[in-house]
Amino acid sequence: MTRLFYCWLADDRGQDLVEYVLLGATVGFASLVLMNNFDDVIRIVYTSWDASTQAIWEPQNPAP
Repeated sequence: MTRLFYCWLADDRGQDLVEYVLLGATVGFASLVLMNNFDDVIRIVYTSWDASTQAIWEPQNPAP
């Protein structure tokens, strides 16, 4: 039984997949935490950008 356990521990097939899944989960979790903590900052920047973009565009007066 111990030999089977040691063989299972020494087997490294699928190790890359597990590492990529853990890395992806870490990046996803960190992104969620940052977005939740900085939602006011993101909203202010977006609103400022939208307002400045809207101020640049002025519609033409219709021809009489």
